[in-house]
Amino acid sequence: MLNEARRELAYADHLFRVTFPLVKEKRVYSNIITHLYNALMISIKELLRNERIKKKIKVLPTTDELIISIFEDEFSDIIENKKIFREFIEISKANKEKYDEILKEDSLVIMLKDFRMVKIDSNDIEKYIFLVKHLISRIEGEING
Repeated sequence: MLNEARRELAYADHLFRVTFPLVKEKRVYSNIITHLYNALMISIKELLRNERIKKKIKVLPTTDELIISIFEDEFSDIIENKKIFREFIEISKANKEKYDEILKEDSLVIMLKDFRMVKIDSNDIEKYIFLVKHLISRIEGEING
């Protein structure tokens, strides 16, 4: 399962480093966020499945919100930068619920349904890639260790 998470991460990284500089298309940033979120959720679900097998948790959560909540509560030591983790979760949610998006220079501005704006630039994408890569490694260590 973690191989699938790594594949999603590699795809997001490729989109960021190769595809986006060539095409400068707003959907690429949106796809990067989606693939990073998928990689994160796959690895968290695998960790929770592993904990269920070890009988450390009683029930596997079914919604993304509950999965993230349990992960933050039970495995907070894995998350080194909680602020960036929370920010990424909010950006991912905004990416799903967007009303419109605008590419402005090298930034993506997402307009939410309530007309709030969220801006994402290449520095943000870089730190989200690092966050997810690091969390996958830490989760793998937790599962194997």
